Amino acid sequence: MTRPTQKRRERFFVEQAGKLLGKAWILEEEREHPDFIVTEGEQRFGLEVCEIFTGPQDRAGSVMKRMESSVRWQLKPSGANTRPSRQQRSAFKSSAD
Repeated sequence: MTRPTQKRRERFFVEQAGKLLGKAWILEEEREHPDFIVTEGEQRFGLEVCEIFTGPQDRAGSVMKRMESSVRWQLKPSGANTRPSRQQRSAFKSSAD
């Protein structure tokens, strides 16, 4: 399930993509698959938002994604009651080495 923060980011990316393409997209509904139903004039289509990480990869996946996740966790407000998983902590340790 997509978290509200992630869904807001996805909506932002979709709105910006529409603007950059010069399209007058109307986002009809938010869902999981596809992320959005978009209407433009008489056309209607589903749009799925994906993040792509380039660069080195190891058995656990993209090193860049792991580093971004670690930075995001570090930037969370001090009152946030979430803690990184064991996998995130070990990924951060190994990327710092």
